[in-house]
Amino acid sequence: VLGDSDAILKYIEEKFPDPPLLVEDATASEAIAPVFGGFAGFVKNKDTEKEEELKAAFETALEGLDAHLKEHGPYVCGEALSTLDFNLAPKLWHAKHALAHYKEYEFPERFDSVNKYMDTIFSSDVFKKTLYAPETVVWGWSKFFK
Repeated sequence: VLGDSDAILKYIEEKFPDPPLLVEDATASEAIAPVFGGFAGFVKNKDTEKEEELKAAFETALEGLDAHLKEHGPYVCGEALSTLDFNLAPKLWHAKHALAHYKEYEFPERFDSVNKYMDTIFSSDVFKKTLYAPETVVWGWSKFFK
């Protein structure tokens, strides 16, 4: 029995090496790393004085991701899905729905590569088969607003 997600991914990669999913791409990892923290800080914030600062921090993370996708896309590591996409896509799904509900925030059009990425990955069969419904995402974040 494997309980660690990294061990599970390594096992799957060994048993089913084609297409390769595990990637070690420092540039891609750096591009996605600040996205969830920026989102979580923004969505959970209740201090109106910090709202713009936290929104700006999230949008700075999106700017970095957008620039990376413009240069390396359509997926995080190029032409094929990878574990980095499987890491990022659910976080963007949560950001899209939780921020729309709790902050009346929509991803700005200027992040065209991020928006295209979300449209592409959110419409893929592999993602649609594993996603939570938007109302479940909103419910999951509701504990921060009680």
